[in-house]
Amino acid sequence: MKKKAAFTWILLPALVACGSQNDGGGGAGGTTASGGSAGGGGSAIATGGTQTATGGRSTAGAGGNGGSATGGTQTVTGGQAAGGSSGKGGSGTGGSSAGGSGTGGRATGGSQTVTGGQRSGGSTGAGGLTTGGTGTATGGQGPGGAGGVGGLATGGAQTATGGQVGTFDPTKQPPESKAGNPFSPYPSGVVVTKVMHFDVSCWKIAAAGGTLYFENGETGGKTGFDSAFDQAGNDWIGNDADKGYNTSPKGTGKHEYRGWPNFGNGDFDHPQRASGSKTRWVDETGKDVPFTSVLTGSHLIMRSANTKYELEYHFFASHAAIKIIKAADKYAFLYEGPIGGEQEGTDKDKWVLKDGQANGKLCSTTECFSPFIYFEDSNTKDTQVWYIGAKDGTPGKGGDAYVQASNMVVVSYGRFGSYPNDLRAWEGTQAVGVFGFHSKSAGHAAIASFIDARLADPFNEAPTAGVMP
Repeated sequence: MKKKAAFTWILLPALVACGSQNDGGGGAGGTTASGGSAGGGGSAIATGGTQTATGGRSTAGAGGNGGSATGGTQTVTGGQAAGGSSGKGGSGTGGSSAGGSGTGGRATGGSQTVTGGQRSGGSTGAGGLTTGGTGTATGGQGPGGAGGVGGLATGGAQTATGGQVGTFDPTKQPPESKAGNPFSPYPSGVVVTKVMHFDVSCWKIAAAGGTLYFENGETGGKTGFDSAFDQAGNDWIGNDADKGYNTSPKGTGKHEYRGWPNFGNGDFDHPQRASGSKTRWVDETGKDVPFTSVLTGSHLIMRSANTKYELEYHFFASHAAIKIIKAADKYAFLYEGPIGGEQEGTDKDKWVLKDGQANGKLCSTTECFSPFIYFEDSNTKDTQVWYIGAKDGTPGKGGDAYVQASNMVVVSYGRFGSYPNDLRAWEGTQAVGVFGFHSKSAGHAAIASFIDARLADPFNEAPTAGVMP
């Protein structure tokens, strides 16, 4: 695996250890690092009608062989949905629709490699559920979700194998290594399993262009992302609590400070730190979705909460977004991790702002100069960049950013100062965060445009053409 002076990017020559409850380490010359510390599916069916065609569809989805009608019966082979893409036989051989194409095609808002369907707001599978009618279609699809064998609840997730990930079987993965490993092959939709990772119970999530591990609260109330693997196998967080499972980079044992989003006071959603938090999967109405062995879909939602905070994580193939449900204390969006899985310094690693400036200043204590930042490694084997962004923070409160040369980069929206005076400063529930991986070869203009668009529309899926390597 590859791998402060006031509020400016600093390349620190060495990492100095600090207390176990404080993020980061101090640099030479007395500079001290600071810290503290993601729809409905099933087979389509017309309301009050009957569906007997193979394939089915619904608004903003895609048809396989067949379609559905409101208040009636549809038996046509090769139906197609508005805003999506057709399956085999859809609108011509291999068919096409707005933003999508042919057999397996690519639909507006997403991609699908399965013959006979797509994944724009949902995808196909065998079986499903009906609303106000009878569904007998094979491979139907509903708005905002994915169907699989046995279908799934409206706005929720899929607990059976199959669905929009096509031939991908999430139960047939390589055994978990001590350092973790990304899903392989990488699926086209969102897939969630539950594993032990770094001795902590985690949700293992294929989303946002990579494989994310989120500590789920079942181990001592610990929550937060402790690993983020790109598709080349690099872990851009790697918080193994200094147990030696994650050996990159070598020569430092300060992995325990790493994480995302390291959100609240009292270590809420900071991995490897107990905050009395729990997680659950919900549908778009907030109703619990039970987890058995695997969840699949095109839009899966997880909530993480303790007595002070509650966040809602929205996971898509294209990106991930954070919505604040409750914040009874101050907070920040704080990323701490190694660029490309191994921090190597400004000659090989860089961070890029919206204007294209590399290794520049992100925020002051009173404002942030760029709504997002992405990180890029020079290694040609690293085909993706990792980005974070935020909007609608507390006015007059910025953040900070700096780098520890042999450990990690530290970037915050809403936290500034050095230990012990590192303060989270944002308040309220209006702020939004986005994050994920993006193809490096797309270039700065495309990357910046994509992240900007995700901040503008964080809770809807985006087209993935050009986003994945």
